[in-house]
Parts: sequence; structure tokens; C-alpha cells
Amino acid sequence: MAVQQIAEPDVVTAHRDDGVEDVVEKMATENVGSVVIVEDGSPVGIVTDRTIALSIREVDDVADQTVDDLMAADLATVSADAGVFDVIRTLSDEGVRRVPVVDDGGSLEGIVSLDDLIVLLADEFGGISTVIEQQAPRF
Repeated sequence: MAVQQIAEPDVVTAHRDDGVEDVVEKMATENVGSVVIVEDGSPVGIVTDRTIALSIREVDDVADQTVDDLMAADLATVSADAGVFDVIRTLSDEGVRRVPVVDDGGSLEGIVSLDDLIVLLADEFGGISTVIEQQAPRF
């Protein structure tokens, strides 16, 4: 299954020069834990609620910063046609819970999270358990 089938297409985005306070407001309004930073339609970074929370101990007046000051610039992305297991490997290798999905030109197409993958896999395991129950009546 290609990741584009489970990715959230409505990604909350911001720009490098947007203030942290504005991004926090977007997170609250949109009920999300991350905002993808875009430049010319392509993702260049990400700011998460965790990033902001942890920066409080390192940066004076976090609310006065721009997202460029806090964003993770070493952004991992996956292509829209990447397989689910490729995405899982990327999340694991990068140590992240979310990854933007891009098209062949690098433009933002969506975002996929570890939670999305867990829901998908739980559904698949449910289907597998039904088969097992049908073929092994002792369960």
C-alpha cells in the first residue's frame, strides 16, 4: 500500500519567518501537534509541540522567536508512492513520529504519523485474527 492512501492531505503549514506564538495558536486551533514549514510549496522543516516545549529551557522568550529558530531543518520526507514499510523504516531511522509526504517534484502532498500507521496495522491485524479464528475454531 502506498503512503498516499493513508497520509493526511490537509497539512497545517507555516513559513520560516512566522512567529512561534502564531504557530502555537495554529496548533491549538487546528488541534495538531506539528506544523510543516514550507518554502515555495516544498517542506523545509517541521516544528512540533515537543520542539517548542523542550526549547523553553534553552531559549529565552521562546514566544518571541521565529519558527526558523526552532524548526528541525534536517527534515526527512517520504515520497507519495513509498510503501508503508518504507515509511515505518524512515520513522525509525530518523527517530521521528511524523513525516511529510512529497510528490516527485518535492512539493508537499500530505503528512503521515506513527499514529496513522498504528491504526492501519491494527485494522490489518484485526482482519488477520478473523482468518485465524475461522480456521482454528479452538481460539
